[in-house]
Amino acid sequence: MGECPASGHDRRERTASSGRAVEEVALHVLHVVPTDLARGAQVYARALVDSANRVAGDEHEIVVLFAGRRVAVFAEHELGVPSGRLHAAGLDPRAVWRLWRLVRRTRPDVIVAHGAESLKYAVFARGRNRKVVCHSIGVVSAKAQQGTSHALHRALLGRADLVIAVSNAVAQQLHDLFRVGWDRLQVIPNGRDPSAFAGAPHAPGDADPVLLFVGHLTATKRPEVFVEVVSVLRGRGCPVDAVMVGDGPLEDTLAQPAAAAGVAQLGRRSDVASFLSAADVFLFPSIAEGEGMPGVLIEAGLAGVPV
Repeated sequence: MGECPASGHDRRERTASSGRAVEEVALHVLHVVPTDLARGAQVYARALVDSANRVAGDEHEIVVLFAGRRVAVFAEHELGVPSGRLHAAGLDPRAVWRLWRLVRRTRPDVIVAHGAESLKYAVFARGRNRKVVCHSIGVVSAKAQQGTSHALHRALLGRADLVIAVSNAVAQQLHDLFRVGWDRLQVIPNGRDPSAFAGAPHAPGDADPVLLFVGHLTATKRPEVFVEVVSVLRGRGCPVDAVMVGDGPLEDTLAQPAAAAGVAQLGRRSDVASFLSAADVFLFPSIAEGEGMPGVLIEAGLAGVPV
């Protein structure tokens, strides 16, 4: 895994409009994600870092805190902290310590915490004179809106120098619930590279229409609703092909009902764009909690698939 120079800065010269040489300091940014999962936040972080590294002289890297398979982030730094009771309890001091050591060694100018969980570790490991940016991925959960969890979130967000929201709705919640000042809030909408989804639009033919689900198989994504919709349609005599792309904790639970409904479970795939281009309808049954601007809806829109 790559490491930054010990100095933390690369210096180069540029020519100002006056014609004199001006020293320019390259920006070194460390992006923090808790785990490597094939989910929107992790995919977005990887894409963001790859795009940002096209800026000459700047250096963006990702660190993953907790051990797991390399599936989407492919981080430059992996701290390998075992995920157990300490992690589940809310704050693992081993992750704080290892992140602090990495920050001390690589000396980034800015730490970007992708999500509230990453922010907990970033604020403890930042050291002095180092900016912390929180990238707020989705709408605030009901749990974080009350009691101790609310107080903790407000305190953590208060330690961030800048909070980026993926939508106006998320920004408004952060301001209203946690008193994040508008001077520290910036809306940067979630996005995708259009060229990856700009293939030829799917032309309906004589074949059965294709219904598609793409997402992490968790309770909040409600993949069982997709299976139920397919089952009901077929029970009413509507011939459809149904495809489910994604993995997660509900994968085994869904296997039997999906098979009974005729839903093809394909697991995690890297070629989501090809499935979108072949679909007639994209179903998105997720609950609103935790969703800001889902990347898969952007992808479906770019692919021209009805949602």
